[in-house]
Amino acid sequence: NGISLEYATEGRFVAGVDLDEGTNIFEVVAANPDNNLTTTKTKQYIYYPLASAGITGHWAGETLTRPFAFDIYEFAGVYIIDGTLTIDATVLGDPLVVQDVIIAGQIHEDGTIDAALSLDADGILVTGFLNGVFLSTGTAAGEYGVTIAKARWPTVTASAKWTAVRE
Repeated sequence: NGISLEYATEGRFVAGVDLDEGTNIFEVVAANPDNNLTTTKTKQYIYYPLASAGITGHWAGETLTRPFAFDIYEFAGVYIIDGTLTIDATVLGDPLVVQDVIIAGQIHEDGTIDAALSLDADGILVTGFLNGVFLSTGTAAGEYGVTIAKARWPTVTASAKWTAVRE
């Protein structure tokens, strides 16, 4: 965005920027003056400080046509995510739907979601992660990954994208 940067021999560079609340658009132009070649890459970054993002409350999400829900609340200055997820791994072969997988984690200062998935019931052990980011006030998206194990079953791993809106 009009700022010239120094770069390392492998092409890496670092630049500190101030973000405006809302949509920030970055345009990076790489130029090689020796042969007059240039390339441009544009990246959009949406930034809402947690204090003004309106993230607390009940959220309704969906992944692979399976609804799920979670709550976000503030406790001692930390934003907590707490909810449950249904995982439908049927597309991997035999029918396998695991309900009430626990989502527990926190929201970092940059608005990223970092949560663990877990369930230990009826001989089924589920472990995994749920990551994401707030896209704007009232919407979020990300991905999750799980490993599902049960005695005498092959271990199943699955991942999917998810979206959610604050209700």
